[in-house]
Amino acid sequence: MSKTRVHSKEIKIEGKAALSLKETAYYTGLSRAVLWNVRRDDSTFPKPIFLSKAPKFMKEDLIAWLRSKKG
Repeated sequence: MSKTRVHSKEIKIEGKAALSLKETAYYTGLSRAVLWNVRRDDSTFPKPIFLSKAPKFMKEDLIAWLRSKKG
């Protein structure tokens, strides 16, 4: 069983950390496919910011979303 490595380049938008789709999947514990479906179906999931062609998610928005899901 191989382990996926995530190398972060630490992109910042207005001083806040932005995560790639792969980094977001790793951070939330979801696969990229499941994460994309959750993003599409859950209106409370943080909206992505598109830089060039790749979506980025704000880390603090993800933390708030995860906290709201845990109750």
